[in-house]
Amino acid sequence: MPGRPPARVRVFISAKSGDYDYAEAVYRHLTAAGIAAFFSRESLPEVGSADYRREIDRALDEADHLVVVTSSIDSVVAPWVEAEWGFFINEKRSGRKTGNLITVLAGAMRPADLPPSLRYYEAIPFDAAALDTLLRYVRGPLAGVVEAEASTPARVAPPGRGFREVATFAGPPGLDIMRVSPAIIAAGGLDGAVRVYDAATRARSAVLGSALYWTAGHDAPITALEFSLDGARLAAGHLDGRVHVWDLGGRQELGDGLAHDLAISGLAWSIDGRTLTTSSKEGVIKRWDVGSPLDGRPAGVQRSPAPVVSMVTVPGTGWLALGLINMATRRYVIQVQNGEAPYDVLATAAVPESFTTLTMSGDARLLAAASQTGAVRLYDFDAVADAIRQRKTPRSLAPLLDLRGHDSPIVSVAFLPDARRVVTCANEVQLIVWDVQTGKPSVTLRGQDGEQFAGAAALNDTTLVAGLADGRLRCWQEGPAR
Repeated sequence: MPGRPPARVRVFISAKSGDYDYAEAVYRHLTAAGIAAFFSRESLPEVGSADYRREIDRALDEADHLVVVTSSIDSVVAPWVEAEWGFFINEKRSGRKTGNLITVLAGAMRPADLPPSLRYYEAIPFDAAALDTLLRYVRGPLAGVVEAEASTPARVAPPGRGFREVATFAGPPGLDIMRVSPAIIAAGGLDGAVRVYDAATRARSAVLGSALYWTAGHDAPITALEFSLDGARLAAGHLDGRVHVWDLGGRQELGDGLAHDLAISGLAWSIDGRTLTTSSKEGVIKRWDVGSPLDGRPAGVQRSPAPVVSMVTVPGTGWLALGLINMATRRYVIQVQNGEAPYDVLATAAVPESFTTLTMSGDARLLAAASQTGAVRLYDFDAVADAIRQRKTPRSLAPLLDLRGHDSPIVSVAFLPDARRVVTCANEVQLIVWDVQTGKPSVTLRGQDGEQFAGAAALNDTTLVAGLADGRLRCWQEGPAR
């Protein structure tokens, strides 16, 4: 006799009809393990009601976890499937759901083929071993967080793990700014030179200085520092408005004459590494063709209506996110531009507090705006990017979370590569690692008495590096707690 599905759905399985055989195998595996799952082809005939849409919505609303099963990009972005996982992601971001979202990849589907919003969450292959792994995601410690209504998020570093200091070594005299690539740590000092360190051995491999630095023994302090996306080039912007670009393979400066009238506030590389965009405090944005000899003549110039406080490139798009300040009203605004002439404005957002820097997550899902007050606001860039691509309005950046744990102005914000955590650094004796889904600290790293941090970055998902105001560099490695 027909009846209702289980009163408490633990797992909702979403799939397009062409993937139903894969989805049924997942359903059978879960139910055989005693886990109440909802899969429309199996569950709806038991409902005894013609209102299938209502039953699907009910099950999706009460489910703790969502499993998406797909064998192609067309299947995972099919309207009903995308609506289901899109709803679940929004529920997680709002805090109404704290369970897991897992994508099961069938056929030749790979994690890189998924839409950015799904790549942020777990993806496993369709095989017996992975299905056993799936059971651990929907029952046991992670699932227990939901059942117990605990406040500790499931994505925080697992119990029994933590960061331990692995090295402290000499850096530049008076560290001012720091950036990392997977293999290189670049630190800018107050003397205007860039010290380059091997990330694995922590040995200094080069000192990059301009002609002025080598002849006079000093240069203007560095205010911006950025690697090209392939890590082959490094650009440094200075307080006097000059920009220097180096080929890291040959440790050679590519040219000179790149300059603004006031201090450089931002550097942004194009996807192919052939174009460098520079911004300055006088509100001018210039594009330079670094694929040809640099002779001081920009390929394009834009005059912003307001000084540029910070600038960051949006990975994979060619867009730029600018932080602007209206000097008359003292109001701060984030503006997204297309990165190419005539610099169409694609989206905007008002910022409630004065900010120091903008940072994008590597998957371009999140934008962080750091404040002079010690707070960091995270914006949902994924949503506005979809609106831009689909030419929808409004295109206003939606704030997700405010991270408040520092008492001093923020000097750096760095997302870990998996974009699930972000480390913030102020002119204080501590660094804070945050869980970006909940906005709660997961780890606080403290320096010794009298030490003050000047910047932090993530070499990978388990290794952090920070610069101390006295010029030393310090690395931490995540692993089992001792």
